[in-house]
Formats: sequence, C-alpha cells, structure tokens
Amino acid sequence: MQKNRRNKMMRNTLLTLTLAGAGVFFTGALTQASDDVNHFTGKASGSLEQAFVNLKEHNRVIVDIAAKESLTALDAHTVHETTYTLEKALEKLKSELEATQVSLELLHKASEKNATGDIKALAETYLKDVKRFTDKP
Repeated sequence: MQKNRRNKMMRNTLLTLTLAGAGVFFTGALTQASDDVNHFTGKASGSLEQAFVNLKEHNRVIVDIAAKESLTALDAHTVHETTYTLEKALEKLKSELEATQVSLELLHKASEKNATGDIKALAETYLKDVKRFTDKP
C-alpha cells in the first residue's frame, strides 16, 4: 500500500515536471519566434512637411499591396517595413497636433476670461499652427 502510494506520487511528480518542462520549452520557442521578426528604423519625419510626404509616399505602397488579389511573403515584408516609416510620420503629426491643441487652449482660456488684449495674438498663433494641417492639397 505504501509502495503504491509512493509510486503514484512519483508518477505525479514526473508528470508535473514533464509538463513544466514542456511549458518552458514552448514558451522559449514562442519567444524565439517573436524575436526572429526583423525590426526596421523607418524614414524619419523631422518636420511636419516631411511627415506628410512620408505618409503620401508610403501609404501608396500600402494601397498598391492591399489592392492585389493575393499577397506574398514579400508583400507582407514590404508592409511590415513600410509601417515603421508610417508610425514615425504619425508620431510627428501627433506631436504637432498636440502643440496646436495647446495654442487653441490658450486662445480658449483667453476668451473665457474676456482677455481681449491677448486674443488677437493667441488667435494668430493658433491659426498659423492649424494652417499647417488645413492647407494641405
């Protein structure tokens, strides 16, 4: 009876160790697989104008690939590489929009306080900032 109980405990321990080992193996394999993905730097968008150029050029790549009947591994690779440039362009747009939002908020606060002496200058700043987004072809 004691021997059966000990054998059963040994089997359970071995089973637990085997499953734990398999879990470590598969987790390592999945981590390795995700680490095998190539990462790219993408084209920088140092200015708002460059961000718009990068968006136009690289969106064209996405449009052309998405329009295909079927996609290849090379298409997937091209999309993957292109998204790095698009991400940088959108980050630049976001930071520039945030700055424009700040200038609008300053104008808004001045109007709330009826600060007529500040409104004109703040309006000019805001309009100059927002024009970079609204006057795009």
